[in-house]
Amino acid sequence: MTAHPEPEDMRLQVDVSEEVKTRLKLQSVKVGKTMSELVEEALKEYLDKKENTKAN
Repeated sequence: MTAHPEPEDMRLQVDVSEEVKTRLKLQSVKVGKTMSELVEEALKEYLDKKENTKAN
């Protein structure tokens, strides 16, 4: 199940611990999403929370 990036998608390379990568991979299999999809969801959620905190 390889996701092909959309034309507007950008590659982002980050270093994570082996533990985090393993947990991410297991979660991706569990929920049927790619690791990229899960990372993007997590980043959006984090940024939304931070932006909403600043606005208040």
